[in-house]
Order: sequence, then structure tokens, then C-alpha cells
Amino acid sequence: MEDHLSYITDDKVRSMLRSMIDEVKTWLPNQVSVDPIKVGISLKVNGTVFAYLHMRRRSFIIATFSSDDKWTAYSVESEEDLQTHKALMKSSFEKKQK
Repeated sequence: MEDHLSYITDDKVRSMLRSMIDEVKTWLPNQVSVDPIKVGISLKVNGTVFAYLHMRRRSFIIATFSSDDKWTAYSVESEEDLQTHKALMKSSFEKKQK
């Protein structure tokens, strides 16, 4: 997974992503998996994907379900972006954990 994270050249963005991944793991300990895949990182709860993370040089993308339940990719370049899109990811997580 470190290879994926190190692809991000912006230290602030890389730090935001690391913190977010650590937080996601606490949402449901021992039932959330964070797995590196060829094109990014897969986030699953009870074996069901609720988000993918894709790295860019100065940002990252959260791909998850929108409020309309459509799979959507959101670019994260700032803390404001992260808070907005993390809320959507958490909503998707809560739907998938049931």
C-alpha cells in the first residue's frame, strides 16, 4: 500500500489520505479491510466494497456511491473536499455493513 501512497507528491494530501484510512479502519474494527489493488486501494466492510481510492500526484480520488446511489468518483485536493466526500463514503459504508 505504501507504493500507492508514495505516488502522491503533495505531502499534505498524502497525510490527509493516511489519516482518513486510519479513521476508516476504526468505523467497524476487524470488519473493515483496506487492501491495495492494481489501480489503487479497495475499502470493504464484511467483504463488500464501499469505496475505492485512486492516487494522483497532487490529489486522490474517492470512488463511492453518491447520495443518489450512483457510483461516482470525487477528487480530493483539500480538507474541505475530504470532509464532504468522506461523509458520502461513510453513508455508503453504513448501507453496506447491514
